[in-house]
Amino acid sequence: MIEKISILLFTFLFFLLFGWWLFYLPLNTKKIKKIEEKFYKKLLTVCKKEQIYINFYDNIYELNEIKEEEYKLKNLSTGKLAVGRYVHLKPHYDSPLNRVNYKLPEIKLIKEENNVWTFAHELGHHFCVKNNDDDSEKGANRYIKTLAKQHLNIYERNCLRIHISVYFNR
Repeated sequence: MIEKISILLFTFLFFLLFGWWLFYLPLNTKKIKKIEEKFYKKLLTVCKKEQIYINFYDNIYELNEIKEEEYKLKNLSTGKLAVGRYVHLKPHYDSPLNRVNYKLPEIKLIKEENNVWTFAHELGHHFCVKNNDDDSEKGANRYIKTLAKQHLNIYERNCLRIHISVYFNR
């Protein structure tokens, strides 16, 4: 009888601690910010390794190469504009010389946003084009989980699981 109670108590405590680890810890925003910063730095090293140029733009209009005044005159929503872009050479033009001359592949981001998820999405485009010749948004979104598995441990992925699912399981 005592054995059954001790097993039951142990099981209860185990699930209590596991539940705390699984649900409470990810809600700590300071830890999430630190993990996002770590992930951002890892993505920067991936860009260096892959020889991807990164350019930051002052605002959403400059990144999308349109004038703010013209856009506002047309009374359009900024929701239609990109907050990040991935530019690359088509395979038949891709050569080391062309990459240097045109500074491509390139990821374009907005300075003030500094959003790790936009950065990861654009890097996902790079790997989808490189590995699968896939230019789609869904392909870039799916690749983010691969990047997270490569550069974050299980605890860090668990802390970011809500963010990853919101941004990339649309």
